[in-house]
Amino acid sequence: MKKLLTCLVVCIFSTGAVLAQYVDKALCPGATFTINSTVAPSSESTYRWLENGKVIAGATDVSYTIPADREIGVYTYIRQSKSADCTDWQSSNAFTVNILPNLTVDYITWAACNVDDYQTFAMQPDMYTKLYQWGRDEAWPATGAVQGWDASTHSATSWTSNPCPDGWKLPTARAYAMLLETMSEEDKTLAWAEAGSDRGNAVAGWFAGPASRNCKLNADMQGCIFFPASGWRRNSDGAPYYTGQRSWLWTNQRNMETMLAPFALHDLTSVRPSVNSGHLVTEGMNLRCIK
Repeated sequence: MKKLLTCLVVCIFSTGAVLAQYVDKALCPGATFTINSTVAPSSESTYRWLENGKVIAGATDVSYTIPADREIGVYTYIRQSKSADCTDWQSSNAFTVNILPNLTVDYITWAACNVDDYQTFAMQPDMYTKLYQWGRDEAWPATGAVQGWDASTHSATSWTSNPCPDGWKLPTARAYAMLLETMSEEDKTLAWAEAGSDRGNAVAGWFAGPASRNCKLNADMQGCIFFPASGWRRNSDGAPYYTGQRSWLWTNQRNMETMLAPFALHDLTSVRPSVNSGHLVTEGMNLRCIK
């Protein structure tokens, strides 16, 4: 009887019933993510993980790292545990991961996420990604002071090297305009999403694409993509401005008459996303890639 009571108590409290990340998570294609637990691992307990209801071979730790080779789609993970004296597995709450699709419109495929580190996509769509000066390959964080900002202008007509991952390239201004043309005028007024909104985004930003009005990061993302409002850095000293309020993204073009470079933008205070004719190339902006 004592052993039975001990087993019951251990089984009830060995569930580790709460996973540390208890809200749905959107991930970029090829990203990894570790699902942790609020309960410390115990030598008295055995663990296993289920993915979409099936036991994952070899996943026997208290945490689980989703591998980078998962295909696009929605995955539900549950961690189960039991003590040495128990026969029944106890389940944690479910944790859902949405690995986002890229968006193809008018024969152009848009990456699901911004570039973060040079030639590397971000791990999550709703993070303030790094900023770049036009034509230069150094990545700057979206927030905080920086040292070594290069305020000198240059006469380059193209990027010194492609900042996108292999097989991808920066969009033209026309490509951004075509993306916006897939949205109705009403869609454009609904594009902006505040941080923590019911659209599943942890940071402020905007949704674009033909299905943008109905998209949520933790649900079906077919027909749309999300642009985080990472703000921009000032040309003279790299000071950050408007994080959480503006999303500015460079194109691959430069107007050699004005020496400015066009970019796509959406501002919290503006009504609709648009394409701007140009700004100084020494400002810092986000990058999105196409193929």
